[in-house]
Amino acid sequence: MSELFKRENPNYRLPFVDTGGLDGSSGSSLNGGITKKMSLLLVASAIIAISILLFVPIPQIISATIFTVAGLAFYGILSRCKFNLLVGSNKPKDIGLMLVITIISFVVANVLSSIYEAAGLKIVSDQAIAEQSSILSSLKLLCAQLIGEEMFKTLLLLGLIGIFVTFAHAKRKQAIIWSVILTTILFCICHYTAYSGNIMQLTLLIPSTVLTFYLYIRTKSVILTTVSHFLYDAIPIFVGLIFAK
Repeated sequence: MSELFKRENPNYRLPFVDTGGLDGSSGSSLNGGITKKMSLLLVASAIIAISILLFVPIPQIISATIFTVAGLAFYGILSRCKFNLLVGSNKPKDIGLMLVITIISFVVANVLSSIYEAAGLKIVSDQAIAEQSSILSSLKLLCAQLIGEEMFKTLLLLGLIGIFVTFAHAKRKQAIIWSVILTTILFCICHYTAYSGNIMQLTLLIPSTVLTFYLYIRTKSVILTTVSHFLYDAIPIFVGLIFAK
């Protein structure tokens, strides 16, 4: 029985996780590329990173840079510098899927935002981004921030999948689903300070985060998830700053 999700490309594997046959023809092996120690290291690193974000008052540009460098370093060490595994599939149909997911994420978030506002519930923007004086400075901070965030999300996802597989002996699909749920929750918690503890704003992150993970599982490309995340966050910046002039 196939351990692949519907329309998932079998030619691209999840780094550290997928080995052996995934289509059921030659057996499915999930933990051949990831160990318990590696899984725990990835998740422990993510928890430390979350703690730093929540309790250590450092500028967002610095934390974003640390996340990016540390994420690439961890990935390089664990993969033995096989950074090509981050690329995955970037074919025209994958780029089209990325654009569709970005549009859906933006529409869903704005519909929910309108519902919240109609109900009298307050939502806020990312304070570090909002405080920038120009579109250029906002986009510079956004680029540094998003590369770090996508590396963080992806490594945390892979670490959790490894834990479910190596400790709980979960099937591939089950491990991925539970890991997506937990990573989404932890990713929202990471934004608690940035959104001044506004719970409603944090819930707006859930649809886009889940859809971005769907894009990653389909394409195995951190490049596409980063571009999607950038477009999703950049549109409000352009609109807000232009009309604020």
